[in-house]
Amino acid sequence: MDLLLFQIGPVQDFIAQAATPEDLWAGSYLLSMLMKAGLEAAPDATIFPNLRDGRVEKALDGNIPTLPNRFWARVPEGQGRTIAEKVKEAILKKLYAYGEGESVAFQRQLEQFLSVSWAVRPETADKGSDYKSIARQLALRRNMRDFQPWREAKGFERAPKDFLSGKESALENCRGAMNLVKEKLIEERKYEAPIRNAVNDDPYYAVIAFDGDRMGAKLSTLQTEEAHREFSGKLAAFALSVGDLLSEKTNGQSTLVYAGGDDVLAVVPGKKALDCAEALREQFEGIVGLGMTASAGVAVGHCKAPFQDLVKAAQSAEHRAKNVYGRDAVAMTVLKRSGETIEWGFKWKKDRDSQPTAAVELFRKLGADIASKKPSARFPYKLAALLRPYALEKAGVEDMKPIVRLELEHAWKQSVETDMESGRKVDLPKEALSYLDETFDAGKPDDFLNLFLCETFIDRPRGEEN
Repeated sequence: MDLLLFQIGPVQDFIAQAATPEDLWAGSYLLSMLMKAGLEAAPDATIFPNLRDGRVEKALDGNIPTLPNRFWARVPEGQGRTIAEKVKEAILKKLYAYGEGESVAFQRQLEQFLSVSWAVRPETADKGSDYKSIARQLALRRNMRDFQPWREAKGFERAPKDFLSGKESALENCRGAMNLVKEKLIEERKYEAPIRNAVNDDPYYAVIAFDGDRMGAKLSTLQTEEAHREFSGKLAAFALSVGDLLSEKTNGQSTLVYAGGDDVLAVVPGKKALDCAEALREQFEGIVGLGMTASAGVAVGHCKAPFQDLVKAAQSAEHRAKNVYGRDAVAMTVLKRSGETIEWGFKWKKDRDSQPTAAVELFRKLGADIASKKPSARFPYKLAALLRPYALEKAGVEDMKPIVRLELEHAWKQSVETDMESGRKVDLPKEALSYLDETFDAGKPDDFLNLFLCETFIDRPRGEEN
């Protein structure tokens, strides 16, 4: 037997071409729909994703895209190329159907959209080594990018470009062919993003980009086909659970853009962002197990902000969580309408003993305390006014820690009114002092202040734009 690794693209850039949450969903749904067409043309020997028990048929149930953009399968010896061509043909047939009856320019743009790559190699007894080798082989093939000159039916005539991609000539509604296909899908499926129901409560959305850590390394340690299928089944179970999980956490106000194995992109109300990211992590670790961890990037912005910016900010935050915070972490970016950006992040656990960091508890406690006006909502801004002159990101960490603690206590005393019932001041939360130690020990003192600024902005009363 041979092994076939097959992949289509582009993925992230195409999905991110979005003016609305519906556009985000449509890009992801289209790619899952194309993969479904391809998998139906492939032999029923897929190792990843695990498609037993009718999972291909269920993959797009409920308008939730759950198919990844690649698959790994066992194929008869010497037939890998033939099967790959058959899968490619089925995918292109599905895509080109959207060009029937359309202009030549529309059809040409469809023809130039999709990138299809595959790799084939003989199977050995060591499936971990097989996957590592074939993944490297596919990566090398994808790096040999085939060049085809861009063709437009209008020749050299100047024409406005698609306002979302900036590449293709706009054909209708300021969109090129692929973004017009998104419009068709939204209309066909009568899809309206549930996140729109949250606007009346809070006009700020959060995009969450969630991804398992070191997945390639894990796959390379699985030695048998059965181990790979079992692991793939766990990833599929996680992906299928994400929609209900987020809906429960947001009272039905979340929009799941895609959930393909360990990879999730979702839009949730801004105030629920951290709760949803934590719930995804717990669900992932609970279902997949095997000591696996995951990282998340969160971008919070106004509902009228370009969704492309929010998606790219969330994806950038996810990379920050992995590369700056060392995985098993979350990073957040808040995009204010004034143009100011706040970045913050933390690791989920302090150590291998699974002790949680103080960040989440402090974040939640601060929100509850400010809601009860203990302290006032101005506390984080008073703290910022005191700490910013020190330029914490540049200062010597150990030298600044006692100073920051004194300034924290001073700002707290200024912001907390005497409790009229007890006649006593409300004490500074112990979580704040614990988090102060954690951020300075990690060499990221500016994260200490940014937690307060992020939480206050997300939980501020509607209408405030500080």
